[in-house]
Amino acid sequence: MMNAKAILDVCRMDSEDFMSLSPVPRWHACLIRHRLKPSKQRDVILAAFAGHNHVTAPALYWVLFEKGHRISLGTVYRTLNLFCKLGFAKSRRFYSQTLYEHVLNQTQH
Repeated sequence: MMNAKAILDVCRMDSEDFMSLSPVPRWHACLIRHRLKPSKQRDVILAAFAGHNHVTAPALYWVLFEKGHRISLGTVYRTLNLFCKLGFAKSRRFYSQTLYEHVLNQTQH
């Protein structure tokens, strides 16, 4: 996790410098801007999510489970929905499933 000074420095960056950061510092800065707390579980989910172009919440849950992380399916759903709300992901509904696609290399709002 980033310390407070590092987060403030990230928040003051222009968009080009901001986008050059890895996803986790950007994620922490977005959370702080929206008055939400960074957490280890969210960081683990972000790292696993960044490795997949399109994924469902249950599929991501099993990826995490197989790596030894004990994070509930509900937490995965809530975090993926938070990614969508903050502009880190887009959700697409196909039949009875929702696929999540990361947009980590695009400008954040």
